[in-house]
Amino acid sequence: MRDDLADWAKRLEGGTPADRTLVQERMHHWQQDSDFASVRDTASLGKLPEGERAEWRRFWQDVDALGRRAEATPARRWFSGSGAQGAGG
Repeated sequence: MRDDLADWAKRLEGGTPADRTLVQERMHHWQQDSDFASVRDTASLGKLPEGERAEWRRFWQDVDALGRRAEATPARRWFSGSGAQGAGG
């Protein structure tokens, strides 16, 4: 999942506003998907060895940070000159 997270981060860095939206949606999905509950929820994490628990906590912090970064990334301006702006402007 770390590799997937890195790929989503790269997509955010070089992507379009649509990519930004996809990154936000993916991070939100990971944070809510019941398939990941065993490595995300506090009670489930408590059952793991401390080393694994710490790794998963860091991973979920990074997922949260990437989602927030995607939310905060301003929409690109696709037009210039005549004052026309991209969506939202």
